[in-house]
Amino acid sequence: MWNEIKTILRHSSVYGLAILLTNAMSIVLLPLYMNYLNPNEIGLLEIINRTNDILRIILMVGMVTTTLRFYQEKDSEIYRKKVISTAMQFLAVFSFLVVGMLIIFANQLADIIFASTKYVIYVRLMLLMIFFEVLYIVPILYFQARLQSTVFVLISVSRFLIGLALIVYLVAYRDMGIAGVLWGHIIHVGIFGIALFGYILIRVGVRFDLSLLREMIKFGLPFVPGSIFLFILNSGDRYILLHLTSSDSVGIYAIGYRIGTLTTALVMSPFLRVWSALYVKYAQRQDRDCLFANFMTYVVFTYTFVSMAIILFRRELLAIFGEVIYWKAAAVVPWIALAYLFWAASLVLDSGFYIAKKTMYKPFLFGISAAVAVILCLILIPRIDYHGAAFATVVSFAAYFLISLVAVQRLFPINYQWKRMITITIAGLAIVAADELLIGSRPIISLISLDWGEWFLWMTIKTTLLFLFPVILYVINFYRPEEKRKIRQLCGMKSS
Repeated sequence: MWNEIKTILRHSSVYGLAILLTNAMSIVLLPLYMNYLNPNEIGLLEIINRTNDILRIILMVGMVTTTLRFYQEKDSEIYRKKVISTAMQFLAVFSFLVVGMLIIFANQLADIIFASTKYVIYVRLMLLMIFFEVLYIVPILYFQARLQSTVFVLISVSRFLIGLALIVYLVAYRDMGIAGVLWGHIIHVGIFGIALFGYILIRVGVRFDLSLLREMIKFGLPFVPGSIFLFILNSGDRYILLHLTSSDSVGIYAIGYRIGTLTTALVMSPFLRVWSALYVKYAQRQDRDCLFANFMTYVVFTYTFVSMAIILFRRELLAIFGEVIYWKAAAVVPWIALAYLFWAASLVLDSGFYIAKKTMYKPFLFGISAAVAVILCLILIPRIDYHGAAFATVVSFAAYFLISLVAVQRLFPINYQWKRMITITIAGLAIVAADELLIGSRPIISLISLDWGEWFLWMTIKTTLLFLFPVILYVINFYRPEEKRKIRQLCGMKSS
């Protein structure tokens, strides 16, 4: 088991750096946005980004999962090159045609999104950005499928640095606002999208196979309605907020949401990027139950620990990042972090659907959960604004986890370690509750007036609370003997 964990962790640590840098752009840019954009502009940018997501989902027609799945099915290098080449050529032509048509009808699209044509220029820029993103996706999947994590990191680091520099320059020095953010993305994604597309196509060759494409589309299409429902589950609250409240509320909510989902970028993205390339092989092993159950438990543990750090220090992050108007986003962070704990566990469960090749169930599960999210948002947002959206996210994500669990256990049953995972969750919630009781109620504004001694004490208390989490688990004999041995080795202690 530990050899498999080492494999996942080794590649995850490398992918984690790359994905951290990729996702870090949205985090590193938070201070820029919170100092150079007002809540209304951040709200509009959030809606543009979410619209980008749904259009990209439609354009990809499920090809991300499909490409990885077909690539893994055979060991033939010729077949694998054909899979990559076919996917790349199809997506390039398809996205070019669809994006071109949408640019022609950009006024109508802007009216649908914003109930106004005032922001049509942003819509056109968004569409151009989508085309380059589609060009980029399959080539980068090629490196993932081959576990070429070093190349993945080099590309991600380069993209991060160029993109960050462009956006900072255009927003802070050229004062271009939302347009500066979009142009920064267009330029750096365009550079890497075109370059990687050309490089990988030369490497795999022009090997278009129409019959293979039909099989891939047949496999991938069921993901499209599911992905649309998933989009509603993840992002529908922003549109409801926009139309029932204001873009200012969307902006505040977006800031809190982004900080609350930071754990997913730090933990789940690298883990699952490697896991998706390995779970098919692990499913064929005799000890698969142990492998899958342990992986779920370790994901929940790691996610909970990192989330606790973000929740405990969220007020300090907001105080450092930007203006006073954004500090109320702190109330959103714990709810979103809790919601994404359910989401993290659900993503591990999802491997059962892919292994059993029963992905046709997923759209129904997403649809039910999305309906829960929309109904709760419509009820709660008019009453408690973005707090209602945050609570709706927790309930709908929990609902998705529960119905996914029931469904997947019929297809690919695994004896998960529920007692251990519940213990982890309760311990994490207890630490967060202790923080709220001790110092969490103190206004953020008071942080600015702290002297260095008070600030050090403040940070010491929070850090102590954070590291009490693994200590408490040790004291209550949570860890198994082999896990205790690993902990002692990590701490430089001899095993008894």
